[in-house]
Amino acid sequence: MAFDFKKEYKEFYMPKNKPSILTVPAMNYIAVRGHGDPNQEDGEYKQAIGLLYGIAFTIKMSKKGDHQIKGYFDYVVPPLEGFWWQDGILGVDYAHKEDFNWISVIRLPDFVTKADFDWAVEEAAKKARADAFIRTLPGGYDFVLQEGASNIAQGQRQLLAIARAAVADPPVLILDEATSSIDTRTERLIEKGMDKLMEGRTVFVIAHRLSTVKNCDVIMVLDHGKIIERGNHDKLIAEKGTYYRLYTGAFELE
Repeated sequence: MAFDFKKEYKEFYMPKNKPSILTVPAMNYIAVRGHGDPNQEDGEYKQAIGLLYGIAFTIKMSKKGDHQIKGYFDYVVPPLEGFWWQDGILGVDYAHKEDFNWISVIRLPDFVTKADFDWAVEEAAKKARADAFIRTLPGGYDFVLQEGASNIAQGQRQLLAIARAAVADPPVLILDEATSSIDTRTERLIEKGMDKLMEGRTVFVIAHRLSTVKNCDVIMVLDHGKIIERGNHDKLIAEKGTYYRLYTGAFELE
Protein backbone atom coordinates (compact mmCIF):
# COMPACT_ATOMS: atom_id res chain seq x y z
CA MET A 1 0.00 0.00 0.00
CA ALA A 2 1.28 3.48 -0.88
CA PHE A 3 2.58 5.53 2.03
CA ASP A 4 0.14 8.36 2.81
CA PHE A 5 1.78 11.31 4.59
CA LYS A 6 -1.60 12.79 5.52
CA LYS A 7 -2.66 9.62 7.34
CA GLU A 8 0.73 8.79 8.85
CA TYR A 9 1.26 12.32 10.16
CA LYS A 10 -2.27 13.20 11.28
CA GLU A 11 -0.95 15.54 13.96
CA PHE A 12 0.44 17.82 11.23
CA TYR A 13 -2.33 17.66 8.63
CA MET A 14 -5.39 17.05 10.82
CA PRO A 15 -4.64 18.54 14.27
CA LYS A 16 -6.99 18.08 17.22
CA ASN A 17 -9.49 20.73 18.25
CA LYS A 18 -7.52 21.69 21.37
CA PRO A 19 -4.28 23.68 21.05
CA SER A 20 -1.17 21.56 21.49
CA ILE A 21 2.59 21.75 21.07
CA LEU A 22 4.06 19.70 18.25
CA THR A 23 7.67 18.94 17.43
CA VAL A 24 8.02 19.27 13.66
CA PRO A 25 10.98 17.38 12.17
CA ALA A 26 13.01 18.66 9.24
CA MET A 27 11.09 18.25 5.97
CA ASN A 28 11.80 18.95 2.31
CA TYR A 29 9.35 20.85 0.14
CA ILE A 30 9.07 22.07 -3.40
CA ALA A 31 7.84 25.65 -3.37
CA VAL A 32 6.82 28.42 -5.72
CA ARG A 33 6.07 32.02 -4.82
CA GLY A 34 4.06 34.64 -6.63
CA HIS A 35 1.69 37.58 -6.49
CA GLY A 36 -1.88 38.19 -7.61
CA ASP A 37 -5.50 37.03 -7.49
CA PRO A 38 -5.63 33.23 -6.99
CA ASN A 39 -9.04 33.11 -8.71
CA GLN A 40 -7.85 34.73 -11.94
CA GLU A 41 -8.46 32.41 -14.86
CA ASP A 42 -5.15 31.09 -16.17
CA GLY A 43 -3.44 33.49 -13.77
CA GLU A 44 -0.03 33.20 -12.17
CA TYR A 45 -1.33 31.22 -9.17
CA LYS A 46 -3.14 28.56 -11.18
CA GLN A 47 -0.15 28.12 -13.47
CA ALA A 48 2.15 27.82 -10.46
CA ILE A 49 -0.03 25.16 -8.83
CA GLY A 50 -0.04 23.16 -12.05
CA LEU A 51 3.74 23.41 -12.09
CA LEU A 52 4.03 22.28 -8.46
CA TYR A 53 1.82 19.24 -8.91
CA GLY A 54 3.49 18.44 -12.20
CA ILE A 55 6.92 18.23 -10.61
CA ALA A 56 5.54 16.28 -7.65
CA PHE A 57 3.92 13.68 -9.91
CA THR A 58 6.96 13.50 -12.22
CA ILE A 59 8.99 12.44 -9.18
CA LYS A 60 6.31 10.01 -8.00
CA MET A 61 6.06 8.35 -11.41
CA SER A 62 9.83 8.14 -11.90
CA LYS A 63 9.53 4.46 -10.95
CA LYS A 64 8.12 3.82 -14.44
CA GLY A 65 11.00 5.49 -16.28
CA ASP A 66 14.75 5.31 -16.64
CA HIS A 67 15.51 7.66 -13.75
CA GLN A 68 15.69 5.47 -10.65
CA ILE A 69 15.69 7.26 -7.27
CA LYS A 70 17.71 5.61 -4.53
CA GLY A 71 15.54 4.56 -1.59
CA TYR A 72 12.28 5.13 -3.51
CA PHE A 73 9.02 3.79 -2.04
CA ASP A 74 5.52 4.23 -3.40
CA TYR A 75 3.62 7.09 -1.80
CA VAL A 76 0.62 9.38 -2.13
CA VAL A 77 1.58 12.92 -3.16
CA PRO A 78 1.08 15.06 -0.02
CA PRO A 79 -1.55 17.83 0.00
CA LEU A 80 -0.89 21.39 -1.11
CA GLU A 81 0.07 23.84 1.66
CA GLY A 82 0.57 27.57 1.48
CA PHE A 83 1.32 30.93 3.07
CA TRP A 84 -0.67 34.05 2.18
CA TRP A 85 -0.24 37.71 3.06
CA GLN A 86 -0.82 41.25 1.81
CA ASP A 87 1.74 44.00 2.23
CA GLY A 88 0.96 47.04 4.35
CA ILE A 89 -2.21 45.81 6.07
CA LEU A 90 -3.23 43.86 9.16
CA GLY A 91 -5.39 40.85 8.44
CA VAL A 92 -6.77 40.17 4.96
CA ASP A 93 -8.50 42.48 2.48
CA TYR A 94 -10.59 40.12 0.34
CA ALA A 95 -11.83 43.04 -1.76
CA HIS A 96 -8.33 43.30 -3.24
CA LYS A 97 -7.26 39.75 -3.96
CA GLU A 98 -4.90 41.06 -6.62
CA ASP A 99 -2.65 42.24 -3.75
CA PHE A 100 -2.07 38.75 -2.37
CA ASN A 101 1.47 37.42 -2.03
CA TRP A 102 1.74 33.66 -1.72
CA ILE A 103 4.12 30.78 -1.30
CA SER A 104 2.66 27.36 -2.16
CA VAL A 105 4.45 24.16 -1.18
CA ILE A 106 4.17 20.37 -1.46
CA ARG A 107 6.17 18.08 0.78
CA LEU A 108 8.71 15.74 -0.80
CA PRO A 109 9.71 12.34 0.60
CA ASP A 110 13.09 12.38 2.30
CA PHE A 111 14.62 10.16 -0.39
CA VAL A 112 14.28 12.92 -3.01
CA THR A 113 17.59 14.73 -3.48
CA LYS A 114 18.35 18.07 -5.15
CA ALA A 115 19.61 16.07 -8.15
CA ASP A 116 16.27 14.22 -8.39
CA PHE A 117 14.37 17.51 -8.23
CA ASP A 118 16.57 19.06 -10.92
CA TRP A 119 15.97 15.98 -13.09
CA ALA A 120 12.18 16.38 -12.82
CA VAL A 121 12.33 20.05 -13.86
CA GLU A 122 14.69 19.40 -16.76
CA GLU A 123 12.66 16.40 -17.91
CA ALA A 124 9.69 18.67 -18.61
CA ALA A 125 11.86 21.27 -20.34
CA LYS A 126 13.34 18.63 -22.63
CA LYS A 127 9.88 17.43 -23.59
CA ALA A 128 9.09 20.93 -24.84
CA ARG A 129 12.58 21.37 -26.38
CA ALA A 130 13.05 24.32 -24.00
CA ASP A 131 16.15 22.90 -22.32
CA ALA A 132 18.63 24.40 -24.79
CA PHE A 133 17.41 27.99 -24.51
CA ILE A 134 17.00 27.74 -20.71
CA ARG A 135 20.68 26.85 -20.43
CA THR A 136 21.58 30.01 -22.37
CA LEU A 137 19.89 32.25 -19.78
CA PRO A 138 22.07 33.81 -17.06
CA GLY A 139 22.18 31.15 -14.36
CA GLY A 140 20.38 28.58 -16.52
CA TYR A 141 17.63 26.86 -14.54
CA ASP A 142 18.27 29.25 -11.62
CA PHE A 143 17.39 32.30 -13.77
CA VAL A 144 14.79 34.46 -11.99
CA LEU A 145 11.77 35.46 -14.06
CA GLN A 146 10.23 38.87 -13.50
CA GLU A 147 6.46 39.19 -13.07
CA GLY A 148 4.75 37.98 -16.21
CA ALA A 149 8.12 36.67 -17.47
CA SER A 150 8.69 40.13 -18.95
CA ASN A 151 12.47 39.66 -19.02
CA ILE A 152 12.40 37.00 -21.77
CA ALA A 153 11.06 37.06 -25.33
CA GLN A 154 7.48 36.14 -26.22
CA GLY A 155 8.56 32.99 -28.04
CA GLN A 156 10.60 31.91 -25.02
CA ARG A 157 7.57 32.50 -22.79
CA GLN A 158 5.55 30.17 -24.98
CA LEU A 159 8.26 27.51 -24.81
CA LEU A 160 8.18 27.77 -21.01
CA ALA A 161 4.39 27.50 -21.04
CA ILE A 162 4.66 24.29 -23.08
CA ALA A 163 7.29 22.98 -20.66
CA ARG A 164 4.99 23.74 -17.72
CA ALA A 165 2.19 21.85 -19.43
CA ALA A 166 4.54 18.89 -19.81
CA VAL A 167 5.35 19.01 -16.10
CA ALA A 168 1.68 19.25 -15.06
CA ASP A 169 0.88 16.15 -17.18
CA PRO A 170 -2.90 16.85 -17.36
CA PRO A 171 -5.36 14.29 -18.84
CA VAL A 172 -6.89 17.01 -21.06
CA LEU A 173 -4.90 19.82 -22.66
CA ILE A 174 -6.02 22.89 -24.64
CA LEU A 175 -3.35 24.50 -26.85
CA ASP A 176 -4.59 27.87 -28.14
CA GLU A 177 -2.15 29.22 -30.75
CA ALA A 178 0.65 27.52 -28.79
CA THR A 179 3.28 28.17 -31.48
CA SER A 180 2.05 31.52 -32.80
CA SER A 181 5.00 33.51 -31.39
CA ILE A 182 7.66 30.91 -32.16
CA ASP A 183 9.67 31.20 -35.35
CA THR A 184 9.53 28.33 -37.82
CA ARG A 185 13.05 27.14 -36.93
CA THR A 186 12.18 26.90 -33.23
CA GLU A 187 8.87 25.25 -34.11
CA ARG A 188 10.72 22.48 -35.94
CA LEU A 189 12.91 21.97 -32.87
CA ILE A 190 9.95 21.50 -30.54
CA GLU A 191 7.73 19.55 -32.99
CA LYS A 192 8.74 16.19 -31.54
CA GLY A 193 8.29 17.57 -28.06
CA MET A 194 4.77 18.70 -28.92
CA ASP A 195 3.95 15.24 -30.30
CA LYS A 196 5.24 13.63 -27.11
CA LEU A 197 3.25 16.09 -25.03
CA MET A 198 0.07 15.05 -26.85
CA GLU A 199 0.59 11.31 -26.38
CA GLY A 200 -1.84 9.51 -24.07
CA ARG A 201 -4.18 12.42 -23.49
CA THR A 202 -7.06 14.33 -25.09
CA VAL A 203 -5.75 17.50 -26.72
CA PHE A 204 -7.67 20.34 -28.34
CA VAL A 205 -5.41 22.38 -30.62
CA ILE A 206 -6.51 25.79 -31.93
CA ALA A 207 -4.12 27.06 -34.59
CA HIS A 208 -3.71 29.09 -37.75
CA ARG A 209 -0.25 27.60 -38.29
CA LEU A 210 -1.33 24.28 -39.75
CA SER A 211 1.96 22.50 -39.11
CA THR A 212 0.87 22.53 -35.46
CA VAL A 213 -2.17 20.32 -36.17
CA LYS A 214 -0.68 18.11 -38.89
CA ASN A 215 -0.33 15.06 -36.62
CA CYS A 216 -3.72 15.38 -34.90
CA ASP A 217 -6.12 12.43 -35.18
CA VAL A 218 -9.00 14.67 -36.28
CA ILE A 219 -8.73 18.13 -37.84
CA MET A 220 -11.78 20.38 -38.18
CA VAL A 221 -11.68 23.39 -40.49
CA LEU A 222 -13.95 26.22 -39.35
CA ASP A 223 -15.28 29.06 -41.47
CA HIS A 224 -17.16 31.77 -39.56
CA GLY A 225 -17.93 29.34 -36.74
CA LYS A 226 -19.10 26.45 -38.96
CA ILE A 227 -17.23 23.17 -39.52
CA ILE A 228 -16.71 22.89 -43.27
CA GLU A 229 -14.19 20.02 -43.36
CA ARG A 230 -13.25 17.18 -41.00
CA GLY A 231 -10.64 14.43 -41.15
CA ASN A 232 -6.97 13.73 -40.58
CA HIS A 233 -4.18 15.48 -42.47
CA ASP A 234 -3.84 12.92 -45.27
CA LYS A 235 -7.60 12.76 -45.87
CA LEU A 236 -7.98 16.54 -46.04
CA ILE A 237 -4.99 16.93 -48.34
CA ALA A 238 -6.41 14.26 -50.66
CA GLU A 239 -9.76 16.08 -50.83
CA LYS A 240 -7.96 19.25 -52.04
CA GLY A 241 -10.48 21.52 -50.34
CA THR A 242 -10.02 24.48 -48.04
CA TYR A 243 -7.48 22.73 -45.77
CA TYR A 244 -5.41 21.72 -48.80
CA ARG A 245 -5.37 25.28 -50.13
CA LEU A 246 -4.48 26.69 -46.71
CA TYR A 247 -1.72 24.14 -46.16
CA THR A 248 -0.17 24.67 -49.57
CA GLY A 249 -0.51 28.45 -49.38
CA ALA A 250 -3.10 28.82 -52.13
CA PHE A 251 -4.97 31.30 -49.93
CA GLU A 252 -4.93 32.60 -46.37
CA LEU A 253 -7.53 32.80 -43.63
CA GLU A 254 -9.17 36.19 -43.20
